[in-house]
Amino acid sequence: MKNKKLKLIAVISAMAIMGLAVMAVETPLTPAFNTQLEYYNPATAVWSYDFDDGNLSDWAFYGNQGTMPYTEEVGNFSAEDGALRATGDYFNIATVNSSVAYGTWMFDVDIVETSIHEIVISFLTVSWSIEANGLECYFLQAITGLYGTSAQPRLQVGRVIPTSDSPAPRSVTRVGRYPYDDLLGWKNFIITRESNGQFYIYMNETLIIGFKDSMYTTCNEFLFGAKAGPAIDNIVVSDTVDFDAAPPEFDPKPTDKVIELGQDFRYDLNATDFSGLGTWALNDTSNFAIDSNGVITNATALTLGSYGLNVSVSDSLGFTNASVFSVTVQSVQSTAQPDLTLFAVAGVSSILIIALVVVFMKKRR
Repeated sequence: MKNKKLKLIAVISAMAIMGLAVMAVETPLTPAFNTQLEYYNPATAVWSYDFDDGNLSDWAFYGNQGTMPYTEEVGNFSAEDGALRATGDYFNIATVNSSVAYGTWMFDVDIVETSIHEIVISFLTVSWSIEANGLECYFLQAITGLYGTSAQPRLQVGRVIPTSDSPAPRSVTRVGRYPYDDLLGWKNFIITRESNGQFYIYMNETLIIGFKDSMYTTCNEFLFGAKAGPAIDNIVVSDTVDFDAAPPEFDPKPTDKVIELGQDFRYDLNATDFSGLGTWALNDTSNFAIDSNGVITNATALTLGSYGLNVSVSDSLGFTNASVFSVTVQSVQSTAQPDLTLFAVAGVSSILIIALVVVFMKKRR
């Protein structure tokens, strides 16, 4: 019972003061990517909940009220309307076991205004026990009003790490934000994380935030926190990346090249993309050609000078990335040759010296 109480106090402290830590690090908001999600490859879910049966037996509930140290309360939630909805007047927290650290998290959230103007989904939670000295997680946060120094409704994504600070032993770092005035109501969220630590966050099938972080590589729980009103529903979590709205990445990025006059040009480019590569293209098709594998060759004899190339590659969904580099054709570099005349003169001189020596020796006899 002691461990459970410690765990409760830790999580409610971490979730509730997440906003206090954020206040000190307000930074300008970033716009959306304005990229539409088009690819969906559903995999077998590791776990999912739609709450239609009202069964909440797999979930644990916690709550807090007042100021630190927080008093222990039982978080109030209901699934009467087919969604997991917070009903307690204090900050309610619902948790469920989850082991997925890479893959896809998909869920719907009913964003409702509350007195604290925030909803928190800690979708990848490593630990929130006292022994870990605070909350360790990646989180999605919906801000509906005045929070920190800004009243702009927005979505925020961040990471929480434990520290030795007191009374809040944790540090909150927001890695991405998306301002959105029409934030209230049901919204669909999709979060993907690739094996290299790359996260993409989609809202209503639009890519809004992307960041890369590899601090946390394991997960133990999924958390949802809010005051009375907001709800979460249709949670589907898989250990594969099932959505894509990002362009291909060059691997590595093209660099400038130099060749000699009369030399053929060949440059093998590479790119990667989750949904698969589509087509390659070049801006200068009079002098160069590119094949379906990203190999660039000269289409004609190149003359002296510099050629600026813009190469682009698209994925199977039409998302495109481009890179610019140059090809410089220079004069043939001459290689120093030995002076044969010098060798010839030296040879003749040697023969004359030998002949004179022979004549001199005969005369002495």
